[in-house]
Amino acid sequence: RSALDAMLVELIEVLARAGVPVDDYLRVNKAGVGLCSKNNFWLDVFEFESACASSDLLVLQSAVQVYQGLFMTGNDDAWCLRERQRLDKCYILALRTLIHLTRQAPMYHITAVLAENYLQRDPANEEIQAALLEALSCQGNLVGMIEHYKQYCEWLTAQGQAQPAPELKRLYQQLVL
Repeated sequence: RSALDAMLVELIEVLARAGVPVDDYLRVNKAGVGLCSKNNFWLDVFEFESACASSDLLVLQSAVQVYQGLFMTGNDDAWCLRERQRLDKCYILALRTLIHLTRQAPMYHITAVLAENYLQRDPANEEIQAALLEALSCQGNLVGMIEHYKQYCEWLTAQGQAQPAPELKRLYQQLVL
């Protein structure tokens, strides 16, 4: 806490020497310290959150590209864990929305890449599993689709589950035929 206080005092002094009104960029009170987003400066977290709130395919793609992984992985303070979880949820939601949009477009190659990224975090999500199977099939990658489905079935067995849900199983059978 004392190191943060010292850094904050130094930051305020640097801003003051530069003639920059502190209140234009920092919110400082007993509850904590934060950045004000009202001024014209670029901050990756602000840009990421703004892009994640969009329903535009290109804007969402930029959000996914800006995301560099979990927020401040070396810091396990409670505030940081909350922020990490919140930003990761934004990323997952952006991925889901992009998968949906690229399936409708149709942009099968992009859908497949996005679905693979999503499934690295949540392999049990059968909606996304279905999107990947469809994308691989529509690209003409029947071998890749069959291999992925087999790997998913093996993963389910390792997790103690017998087999995929009937809907996914039915989709797979339709795509193989």
